[in-house]
Amino acid sequence: MRHNRRRLRAAFLLAAGIPALWLAAYTAARMARDHTVAQLRAAAEERDLAYLFDDATTTLGTIEPVTASLVELAQSWDDDSVYAELSDQACGTPAIEWPEEVGRRLVALFEERSQEIALIRAGAPGFRMAAPGVTLDSDTLLRCCTAARTLSRVLGLDMALCVRRGDIDGALAGYRARVLLSEAVGTYPSLAVQTTRVSLSNMAFHGFADTFPAGTLSEAQTRAMVDFLAGRYRRDLFECAWIGCAAEGVANFGPPTPDAADAFLDWLTATAPFRPWHYWEEHACAELPLRLVESARAPRFAMPSEYNARSPSGLDVMRDMMTFTFRLSQASQAEVEASVDLTRIGLLIEDHHHRHGTYPERLSALAGDLGGAVPLDPFFGNPYRYRPSEDGFLLYSVGANGTDDGGKPDKLKGDWVWRGQ
Repeated sequence: MRHNRRRLRAAFLLAAGIPALWLAAYTAARMARDHTVAQLRAAAEERDLAYLFDDATTTLGTIEPVTASLVELAQSWDDDSVYAELSDQACGTPAIEWPEEVGRRLVALFEERSQEIALIRAGAPGFRMAAPGVTLDSDTLLRCCTAARTLSRVLGLDMALCVRRGDIDGALAGYRARVLLSEAVGTYPSLAVQTTRVSLSNMAFHGFADTFPAGTLSEAQTRAMVDFLAGRYRRDLFECAWIGCAAEGVANFGPPTPDAADAFLDWLTATAPFRPWHYWEEHACAELPLRLVESARAPRFAMPSEYNARSPSGLDVMRDMMTFTFRLSQASQAEVEASVDLTRIGLLIEDHHHRHGTYPERLSALAGDLGGAVPLDPFFGNPYRYRPSEDGFLLYSVGANGTDDGGKPDKLKGDWVWRGQ
């Protein structure tokens, strides 16, 4: 009898304890998830992106009117068979190396469409794809990104033609328009769009050396360009893109609908016995993007080491995919930053030679014109490589492979090199 009472008491405590433990786990998981989502919303509000977390204010809409007109204009250039033929021969080649016939035909074409060039220059900084609270479907985004690439190429060719006829101020205006175009495109909070933003930035920065030979800019023009490029890293755009990525994940939170057979597992984990685990999973899905948003503010070389390795078990597929994407985005961002730095430093070195007849012995001599300090190579946090000589100089970043290849220009496997004259 006494043993039966003990068994009944143990059974009672067990029956009462299991729900209590479940309730504690449920409460902790739910609070952790809700707290992390609240932090994401706060981060979104700081960047005027709170609408991403509110289905009531987010609508599937159309392109902004100004951008729509530029997209149509870009399409007209793509449909121009003469432009298509000439751009294939001229893009990526210094203007001094263009065949005479190509140069002559380009001059005629751009004079004929000069009013459109003026519209592109004026409209490029306002190439915002959608108003706040409006999202675009994938086909519309692709059309906008394709149009932005076309507009950037048109501006690049126009820059070269301006330099050929001695209109340096006009060429610099076109260059500024290309940079501002890339930033305007990047305001749409999407990781896919950031790929286009990086591509446009690199198109603009890499074309600068070919368009403006050393000695082309006056001292005043050099200073103005160095000041214009200061702070053009735009890490904030990748931050916003990761908030957009997090918002897509949060939108899937909540009880899944068990209508389809492939949703059965999700439905099972959302039933009462498994709900705490389900909320912990949602917490993890929100917490990692939040940390990535914070890490996106720092340069690539300051990226936490945990993002360079796979999950300890190798089974956390979601984490591994997100950290892999983050590494790629940080590498892309480092390309933009290296391009900005090399352009600013390279122009100042050439200006120093123009004014003093010699190249500076060390980059530290330019610190005053660079805001008080020479920036570090964003790939690995080391100083940029600089080797002056009587005949010229070599300035480069070691690039993504982290190896000093002696200034061998190869943006994929070698160094990122500024021109040396």
